[in-house]
Amino acid sequence: MTADPAKRFEKAWDLCSNLWFPIDHRHLDEVLLTLDQHTTAPVQKEQLLTSIKEDPALFSYCIRHASEDLLRCKKKRLRSTQPMKLLGSLEIPHLERILRNARSENSGHSFEQMTEEQAHQLHELLITTSTVEVLARSEKIEPEVGFTTALLRQLGYTLIAWNYPRIYAQAMKRVQQGEQKSQALFRLMGFSPYLLGITTAAEWQLGLEVKASLGDKSAIQRIRSEKISQLGKNALLLRKFCKVGEQLSQAFNPETYPSAGADWNQARREIAEHLGDDGLVLIQNQVKRACKAFMRNAPPHLKALLQESSELDFTVPSGLEAFAKNRALKSVPAPIRDEIKELYRKTQHQSVEQASIKHLVQKVIPRLGFTKGCIYLLNPESLTLEPMVTIGDASLQDFPNADLSPLAREEDPIREAFEQSQPVVLNTDSWDSSVVASYAAVFGIVHRVGVLWLEAHIDPENPDKDLHYHRFLAVRNCLRDFLKLR
Repeated sequence: MTADPAKRFEKAWDLCSNLWFPIDHRHLDEVLLTLDQHTTAPVQKEQLLTSIKEDPALFSYCIRHASEDLLRCKKKRLRSTQPMKLLGSLEIPHLERILRNARSENSGHSFEQMTEEQAHQLHELLITTSTVEVLARSEKIEPEVGFTTALLRQLGYTLIAWNYPRIYAQAMKRVQQGEQKSQALFRLMGFSPYLLGITTAAEWQLGLEVKASLGDKSAIQRIRSEKISQLGKNALLLRKFCKVGEQLSQAFNPETYPSAGADWNQARREIAEHLGDDGLVLIQNQVKRACKAFMRNAPPHLKALLQESSELDFTVPSGLEAFAKNRALKSVPAPIRDEIKELYRKTQHQSVEQASIKHLVQKVIPRLGFTKGCIYLLNPESLTLEPMVTIGDASLQDFPNADLSPLAREEDPIREAFEQSQPVVLNTDSWDSSVVASYAAVFGIVHRVGVLWLEAHIDPENPDKDLHYHRFLAVRNCLRDFLKLR
């Protein structure tokens, strides 16, 4: 690798701009078939543009080639700095020519054979663009401007994932160890991945607010010198919204991003600030639309991620509806399950059913075989999880606080459980030849407010040794539902 950062970037840009990332050719064939079967009425153009936008690779291909065509055009005319309006200004035969060229070109990459890392990156791109599109609308910024900004902010990661897959895989291993994604790629590539998006924005001749939000120094300077306050405000908002979208997208992959839990709490607060209490539902609907459109032809790695995202539900069920969704209750004996069902029934019209929570903690959990435990609650001011309620034969002094600050170094299963989606399970030998199984899990994935910790003595020879794990999940879900969390 050459030592000069400028030459490193120039070499990478030449490669990435030529090979890009793969178009979903089956989706493109569907778009072309629609063109073959319909007339060129205005409504078809709008439908055509919507279909193009459903595939980020196809959308970016069309913008690149439309920009190049307009630059070569002898008859100069004013052109829009917004990509969708730029494409909308073209006649349908012009758009069709670009689409047919896209079908005939071979980038060297395969959409169908993407790696797991590439699938995760494309999934992050879809979640981020959907989120920023909704947030932009809330601040009277054109949704398409939000979409484009998020696409370009994710573009560097996406281009590196496809054109430097080994380096990208190395970077993601560093991310798993706590390094920031942009920093990991900067160290390995020799330049910021955001520079690929900034260069693309310049080639596409996008608006100042988009360029400035990506970190383009010349755009920032121009906004300052010309005192274009609204564009400056929009640029800051777009940059902020992209960060929120990234935090939300990374929450789907806690195995890779150690700070996913804490980041998600921050994203949730920002979404509520700009969109209100229903903000997550608005984003959920946009995410579902984006995933549904992209899922038809997705390969297995990506389809599984899109399926999970499209089924995401930010609404909070209650009462018997919530009871029916707590599938882990199948592991609970029928008499206790019926008892729990009555507790759920009482939560139907209550914001938080304190009596049901008390009964669960004091009566139900010990009868399911758990000897001791604790409910930790988040203290956002001190960034700690504090023991608040004990279960079984235990006192609060048995459970130390869990430090969530970035400076915390010691391994802590409580912190680990809070920051990921899957429960933490620890097994230690006991004096009586049994095994003490300890379980910890966050309650509430969307609204992360605390961690449940339970212990049980397990007979290692028992063939049904996973029974307590499933019962733990059932209890955790009960606590989440009684607290009206999602």
